[in-house]
Parts: sequence; C-alpha cells; structure tokens
Amino acid sequence: MIEIIPNWHPIFVHFTLALWTVASCFFLLAIGWKKNRLRAQWLLVARWNMWLGALFALATVVAGWLAYNSVAHDAPSHAAMTEHRNWALATLAVMLPLSAWSAWRYRRVPEP
Repeated sequence: MIEIIPNWHPIFVHFTLALWTVASCFFLLAIGWKKNRLRAQWLLVARWNMWLGALFALATVVAGWLAYNSVAHDAPSHAAMTEHRNWALATLAVMLPLSAWSAWRYRRVPEP
C-alpha cells in the first residue's frame, strides 16, 4: 500500500459527506415533487446513498479514531481535534440510527 498521507480519515470523510449530501438532495426532490413518475426512483437513490454513507461513516470514525491517537499534536491542536471528534460522534449518533431505521422500514415495506 502506498502511503501518500498519514491516514485515510480525510478520504473517508469526503465520501461520507458526499453520499449524505446526495441522499439529502434526492429526498428533497422526492418530497418536492410528489406526483412525479420518478419519485420512487429518487427515493431509492436517496436510501442507497444514505445507507452507503452510514457504512462509510463507520469507516470514517474508525480511521478518525486511529488518526486521533497516532498523529502528533500540541495543546491547541488537541483541543480542536477533541471538538472535531465530539461533533463527529454526535453526527454518527444521529445518522446511524436514521439509516438503520430507513433500512428496517424499507425491508418491511419496499414500495414508497
């Protein structure tokens, strides 16, 4: 494996954010145009992006935890990294249950 950067956390963060942003956009499309023939497809795309974003979020948190404990940092950097970690864990605590609830609900009733 080629080491270009000290850790993989920044790469996973960008995938997670992109997937959740795309999911949000497609959910908004589906909500905004309820009588559109593409609504079911938009909801499916939104769900898949949300679910993949949740999986990437888990990888992001693991990579972030490894980076937090392995990257050298001084006191001001430590404070910033700790706040970043806390916000990331709070975001995960919201998005992971939402994604799990969405997957559970989709398995029960696959049609929108």
